[in-house]
Amino acid sequence: MTDVFCTGRRITSWDETVPSSELEKRVSGSQATIRLPTEPSPASIVIAGITVSFIMTYRWVERQGLNAKQYYVQYVKFRNRNSERKLVQAVANGAFIQDRLMESGFEQTRDAPEGITNFVLTVADSRDGEL
Repeated sequence: MTDVFCTGRRITSWDETVPSSELEKRVSGSQATIRLPTEPSPASIVIAGITVSFIMTYRWVERQGLNAKQYYVQYVKFRNRNSERKLVQAVANGAFIQDRLMESGFEQTRDAPEGITNFVLTVADSRDGEL
């Protein structure tokens, strides 16, 4: 079974042969790969008017025989600072972290899946409710 991530309105036979880098170029909107921070107080990131903030926590790990704090992202917060609705998708390892039509000013906090190091954020206009 093949996993397929459709970013357009229709899949054509041409889509089956084009490299994935070409498919990404045809996404309507903005797309970025966001690396999860590992420091205690990371700065927020803004992509196409969507602010992505990270709520951090830590666990104790042993490093070279000493206990040390290892910081990781517990929650990811998305906020639409645009004046119009936006479609916001965040995908990590083929699973959606966020998949929502966000009204202006809307904010949502999601659990960060364990074990991920980055995710792909796609932000698009909400003309018809599809990316």
